[in-house]
Amino acid sequence: MAATGGHWIKSARGGLGFVPAEASKQQPKAEPAYDFAPHDALLIRGTRAHGNEMGYVVFSDGTVSKAVTGGKSSISSVKLRQVSGLRPTEGAVFSHTHPSGRIGTPHSTFSPADISFAAYHNLAEIRAVSVGGDGTVKIYSMKRGPKGWPSRYTIKHDFSSHMRQLNARARAVGMGNAEWYHAHEVYWQEYAKAWGLTYEEHYQ
Repeated sequence: MAATGGHWIKSARGGLGFVPAEASKQQPKAEPAYDFAPHDALLIRGTRAHGNEMGYVVFSDGTVSKAVTGGKSSISSVKLRQVSGLRPTEGAVFSHTHPSGRIGTPHSTFSPADISFAAYHNLAEIRAVSVGGDGTVKIYSMKRGPKGWPSRYTIKHDFSSHMRQLNARARAVGMGNAEWYHAHEVYWQEYAKAWGLTYEEHYQ
């Protein structure tokens, strides 16, 4: 069969070889694989020591910011700017801890503020490292999809609807702590599918 597109190249030995047009196109670069473990370990130790959220940024060029310490349930934007400086955060990865507190408290996945933060900064990924009072660690990840993130308004509106339905169900049939937290995990799993995002969770 005759080749219909491409070009001929000369090999080191002087021979000619045909390269189809499809093969000659530059292949898209794969997302870089970061080794989060050593940076996560620092945050986990700190969160266990003082019970506050901690975080760090992996910039799009692979460099890592200093760790920042926030409060019991959030990290202020002022403190985040202190570690990111004037560097752009678009395409970066933001990792932060979620202190679970007492033994027996289930691990907590993302808040709508977490996902809104990822959308506002157009992050490649946001990670939540949930530090359990029982010593276990569960890691949650949400990655940007091919079409980007939903708008911050959409994220807030959709989560408010989810909370109304969840509260109504809890009033009607009752709901334990574990079921309540798991319902949020299921919500983000389904939300990711609907918007073309990638949601993952696993124990460390």
